[in-house]
Amino acid sequence: KMKLILKAAFTVLVFLGITALSRAQTGSISGQIEISKDSSSFLSFQLHLLHTNYRIESDSNGKFIFPLIVIGAVVLASSLSKGYFADKINFTFEKNVDAFSAVIPTNNFDTVKATADIEKYLIVRNENPTNDGDSAFIKLASAISGSPAAGDKYRMATDFVSNNDTTQSKTNKISLIIFWLLMFGLAVMSFIKNYSLIPLMGVSTCLYLLTGMTLSNWLWFGAWLGLGLVIYFLYGYKKSKLAPKA
Repeated sequence: KMKLILKAAFTVLVFLGITALSRAQTGSISGQIEISKDSSSFLSFQLHLLHTNYRIESDSNGKFIFPLIVIGAVVLASSLSKGYFADKINFTFEKNVDAFSAVIPTNNFDTVKATADIEKYLIVRNENPTNDGDSAFIKLASAISGSPAAGDKYRMATDFVSNNDTTQSKTNKISLIIFWLLMFGLAVMSFIKNYSLIPLMGVSTCLYLLTGMTLSNWLWFGAWLGLGLVIYFLYGYKKSKLAPKA
């Protein structure tokens, strides 16, 4: 739910940025549309520009607006989710889930003994909670201890591990870390280089969409991107018009 809120907030900021850009534009475009029917029975539209005076004020384009959008996104994310950025660099919960997953047997095991080991592990680790993520383990221990059947206890433990996919969680966090670093870098570069706002908004939106990809998606993306670059450079090495003539 919080992720949807943050996506909605980011969308609002993008809209505000585009609105600000439209206000930074000067000039007018007026035209007349004439509709005629040709011999092929297709409608053709002719747009006659009667007057064009269209100019973008680059000095007030991305130089100030994009850094303000990035700052606004940071403030909004921090206010909507307490500890948003601190959580992105904290992988303690994922390590705890992986450690708990190692305790759960998967092949040729005694269910009663396995659940006893699981309960013992939870009791020991919950005696000394070290981070906010331990509240999830405390709830799990309470649910397991309240269930009389060993099979149900084992299923609760395996469901807990499957519902907290550490690989996907780590991928999302690392992707968001890279995303925010790129946003800060683009904000600085746009201020220094006077970049246009529309391309910056397009790049930032696409980068944010990439943060939702799974690890397998990233691997496939990287593999195909690498293959494409190899083909591109190998072909261009000899076929480029800039290549020295033999």
